Amino acid sequence: MRREYYLHKRKNGIFYVEYVNPENGKKLSARSTGESGLLKAQVKAELWKVGGLPTGRARKPRPVEEAAGIESIISIIGKSEINADYALQIVAKLKNMGLIDISAVRNTGRGAVPFVRFLETFWLSMKK
Repeated sequence: MRREYYLHKRKNGIFYVEYVNPENGKKLSARSTGESGLLKAQVKAELWKVGGLPTGRARKPRPVEEAAGIESIISIIGKSEINADYALQIVAKLKNMGLIDISAVRNTGRGAVPFVRFLETFWLSMKK
């Protein structure tokens, strides 16, 4: 049976939990439990496993599977050779989903922004 998460204590004395993506077995980004005791950290990790991981400033719970999917998408985009056509398709999909309200054009002018920088800016704005 595959482990669902790992707990480890950092130098600051706080336990961090790394959930395992159930689809591919890779660990997700570590999240602080805010606890220095192992038992309390385990309880919090189990509660998050059942009720969802706190995300964003609002700390809205998100299921582990959903968090894993989002981390996978961001990782894939970062590692992929994305050309302008693919970038426009991604932006169009995000717009159709109602997640962004801007239009995208090819990166040809002096004021053009590389797509990766656009995604980083978009990602940071979503965290606010």
